[in-house]
Amino acid sequence: MRVLHVDTEAGFRGGQRQVLLLCGGLRERGVEATLLAREGGELARAAAAQGIAVTCVRQGVPWDPRPVRRLRWLLRRTPVDLVHAHASHAHGAAVAALATIPAPARPPLVVSRRVDFPLHGPLARRIKYGPLVRRFLAVSRAVAGVLEEGGVPPDRVRVVHSGVPPLPPPDRGRDEVRRALGVAPDRPLLLTTAALVDHKDHATAIRAVARCRAHVRLVIAGEGPLRAALDRPDRVAGLSLIATTPRFVQAADWSCAMAERTFQGFADALDDDASATLLRFLALQVQGAEHAKDTLRLLRAELAERPPASRTGLVQGLDILLRTDLRGALSHIACPVHWLFGARDTLVPRALQAELATLLPAAVIDEIDGAGHAPFLSHPQASVAALLAAAGGKAAP
Repeated sequence: MRVLHVDTEAGFRGGQRQVLLLCGGLRERGVEATLLAREGGELARAAAAQGIAVTCVRQGVPWDPRPVRRLRWLLRRTPVDLVHAHASHAHGAAVAALATIPAPARPPLVVSRRVDFPLHGPLARRIKYGPLVRRFLAVSRAVAGVLEEGGVPPDRVRVVHSGVPPLPPPDRGRDEVRRALGVAPDRPLLLTTAALVDHKDHATAIRAVARCRAHVRLVIAGEGPLRAALDRPDRVAGLSLIATTPRFVQAADWSCAMAERTFQGFADALDDDASATLLRFLALQVQGAEHAKDTLRLLRAELAERPPASRTGLVQGLDILLRTDLRGALSHIACPVHWLFGARDTLVPRALQAELATLLPAAVIDEIDGAGHAPFLSHPQASVAALLAAAGGKAAP
């Protein structure tokens, strides 16, 4: 039996670890496993190091057509018995590629689902989650429930829990580890290991431990953007956000953001000329603002003094802007929030202020007349004055 695994994610987290374990386990059982992975990614390197057959593909933004073309080429060149997609981008690429293959020659597709995000709109449900996917493998009953609530028939969903091989005995004993963590031998200990991002919901674990009658010690292992707040939540007295948004790209229910077509234009141009694309993005920072030429000159000078940005880093940055949606996380913010906007900002439009009245009604909103997306550069004194006033300090003269 031959299985083609597809995972084109840029990072290496739990899902990619499961891909490696599965490919290795299948190989031990006589199943031929081939992997389509992102060029230059850690998964491709790790799989090749383990002797797994790897085909690489370059990918920019999630809807980049190259994985689809590469997958179609692979399927025509080397027939397989099964295609297994392991992440959202791989899922979409596999559906698009298999849709071009006549049904008699089309291998079945299974999709691993490891996240509990709600399914997208009706078009995506009809195509991406439609009959081209033979089975969805959900890592938990909760994830299976999300699929079923999104319209996937229960008979096409199977719960297959993730697992890891037994670990060798640790170098240090239980008591030594507890001493290193400062945990008494008889004290209950809860360990969570996951990326420090909002959707992993560390906040619920923290609240649960705080309400436990037993004196439970919580240990959080991981890295990510929430580390600072998790390290010392007591030190976060307030939050000021400058020209920022919980969702950068438009969606069906979110119009106060950059149009998807404009965003796609940047992603496409990145392959042709990364430097020119970056300069074009800088121009958008000041578009429509007062002192636009002076601010753009300053931005270009600052950029010229720094090492050239890598294409991989730029692609990953665009991917973050596209995929990040923190609207649901705003309600979990417990400290005072101050939002500072530029009145002429074309990247984070003024319409966002009306949305914030619903998403975060307690937020204090300020606006700097004449400023674009970089008010701290074009109007530094006004920006400092607004920030100091929000923090309860003395405003700048």
